[in-house]
Amino acid sequence: MDKTHQQKIIFGIGDIVEESALLVPPGRKPWKGIVVKVEKDDYFSDIDGTFPGCSVEVYWPSQGYSEHLPSDVVKLIEKKS
Repeated sequence: MDKTHQQKIIFGIGDIVEESALLVPPGRKPWKGIVVKVEKDDYFSDIDGTFPGCSVEVYWPSQGYSEHLPSDVVKLIEKKS
């Protein structure tokens, strides 16, 4: 495992996140949400499956629903203290 993967952000319940540019369609601002669930080693983020990643369930208050996503597609805005 290289240093890039070792420095991955570990999300926690209550953290505030924002969609990455990968999810945001043209003409819309990124949604901000709250992490409500974290599943470590839930999927593999490399094409060859060598790096296990975590997934998060994010509640999007502006939309009124939750979504299960790979953690790579959200950005940490604020860590719950």
